[in-house]
Amino acid sequence: MENFVQNPSSFHLVVGNLCNFLTISEIKFLSVLTKEWKAVTDPIISKKCPLKIDKSNVGKFESFTRRYERFRVQEIPTSQVENLLAHLIKNQSDDLKNGRRKQYPKVLMFIKVVMTENTLKLLKDLEYIEELLIYSCNMDFSGELENIDLNMSLKKLVCTVKSYHESRVFHQLLNSNKLSLRNIKICIDYDIESNMCEDDGSLKTLDDIHFPNLEAVTVNYETLNFKRFFRNNSQLKSFTMHFTTVPKGVIEALQEYCPDLENLSVDGCETEAEDDVLNIYKVEKLSVLKLTGSLKVNFANLNFEKLETFANDNITPQILLSILPKMKNLKYLDLSCLQYYQHDCVLSSELLSAISVACPKLERLLLLRNPGINNNLDPSKFKPFAKLENYNFNMTDLKDELLFCLATPRLWKAQLHATCITDAGLSYLANNCPLLEKVYIGNCDSITDEGVSYLVENLVNLRYLCIQYCAQLTSSSFKTILAKKLLSANVSGMEIKDIEESHEYMENEGDKILIKNGYRCITIDFYKKYKVM
Repeated sequence: MENFVQNPSSFHLVVGNLCNFLTISEIKFLSVLTKEWKAVTDPIISKKCPLKIDKSNVGKFESFTRRYERFRVQEIPTSQVENLLAHLIKNQSDDLKNGRRKQYPKVLMFIKVVMTENTLKLLKDLEYIEELLIYSCNMDFSGELENIDLNMSLKKLVCTVKSYHESRVFHQLLNSNKLSLRNIKICIDYDIESNMCEDDGSLKTLDDIHFPNLEAVTVNYETLNFKRFFRNNSQLKSFTMHFTTVPKGVIEALQEYCPDLENLSVDGCETEAEDDVLNIYKVEKLSVLKLTGSLKVNFANLNFEKLETFANDNITPQILLSILPKMKNLKYLDLSCLQYYQHDCVLSSELLSAISVACPKLERLLLLRNPGINNNLDPSKFKPFAKLENYNFNMTDLKDELLFCLATPRLWKAQLHATCITDAGLSYLANNCPLLEKVYIGNCDSITDEGVSYLVENLVNLRYLCIQYCAQLTSSSFKTILAKKLLSANVSGMEIKDIEESHEYMENEGDKILIKNGYRCITIDFYKKYKVM
């Protein structure tokens, strides 16, 4: 690391590359270590991390030195919202006068603020806004909407609609930006949906608009004429329905009129009649399918890359066993909470064995909250997961014997909170998963300092370790982590003595202590215990 600091051109390239694999929190930790780290990470944070403007800092935004691309504005007066927008416009003007490259905000999120005609005019003066997200905001417009030019060349529009008046505002926004929009998400408050009449000029007229570049749509209401909408926008690649009724024939019409469909999500929905069935029959390009709620599904010609079926009352392990042989291209499988919602089903290792045999391309497997997966374990039936890179077995009572079957050479992330693994399981991971970078362990009462030490010392690529509330761990594990130069770690639920002697810099942040040592940061979270549900 000292060599990188001495050679800045090399340093900024290495750090920039590294940050592609880090969370925003980890990048923020790095930004406070040294001036060199701050210089490199500042533009990354400005680009990836939203600046939150609320009552606590509304008077300070003019003094911020970073030029953020993302803003989250919440519960502040309209005058302050417009002051912020005017300040951003001034920044652009100053950049032009001083011969600097203009830096534009690209994502603006407004939550629970009052927006006026002047607010939208200021938004239009901000060039190059790509995403506009409006949640639970009041629209205070006195004039005719048709006379307001709302074309901002938006690529994404997300809005919640609470009144007929707001529906007209958003319809105007949609119509004005129809040539540029690629992603639309509209959530209607159910309290007002019944008051939207057939001829009220509200969002139901959306089905007559052609959006030539539209790729993704998310809705939570069924009053749209979907068949006409699909015909007018046959280039759709993603369609999502949230917590609503699925009109009969909608999914079939979607598959008929939108041949390029890649992503279909029917989340928490119901069908009009209890015996209605969703027919998934055209899947030439469909690669992602998410089904939750009490839906009956008829599959055919399966060729998915990603399948999420958690919380579906009608997709049982038996159904999965019958369709898995047809899913040779599956890369992502999420069966989280399957047993949590279906109390009489048992997600056993028999199903895992079938997955290992039927899905040779599987890269990610999520089985969160499925206790009992160790039942009927027969290691001889497992085919090694050759491409498995990431799995989540949190709260599954996973035991070492099954872990041995799931540890693969390509694994880089393992989440093992509230499992029954022991030091033997950690040793197996250390010896058989050389690419493992992130390990999450919590509420594992059989893990000891010896197992943590072996894992840390033998995983040369390990850069993040989270160990929370393991009853047998002591400050010895903390010292092991401190000695091993991990990029970051979270250590919680153990008595840590003589902490002041083991760091270069330490600061308190609420109920956490952040220890900055060299080029890494260790978080000690004293009060946030991992909750087993």
